[in-house]
Amino acid sequence: MTSTARVQALRDRRTSPGLIRLELYVHPADHAAIKALADRTFEPGKLQVSEPVLREILADCEFMADPRCVDASAAERSAYRGLRDQCKRALSIGPVEQQCC
Repeated sequence: MTSTARVQALRDRRTSPGLIRLELYVHPADHAAIKALADRTFEPGKLQVSEPVLREILADCEFMADPRCVDASAAERSAYRGLRDQCKRALSIGPVEQQCC
């Protein structure tokens, strides 16, 4: 089999279940569940999670927004600060501190 034929076989295998990218490995048993989740309609700007999950997200954001802990760009830290602030508002944890850079 030539390399061109092997690449075409990989592309065919990727597109047969309706996937676009092959870089993300998903067990074939999970394909139906992933497609069902992708087909759900979500209200923009709203996501419902349990309080324990929200607290875990908040802890991750606190860590990722701290320039002493993570080698992340200023834009990435800013995005995590924004998500952190949304988590705090959702949990009603006092006033959200305003930080700059």
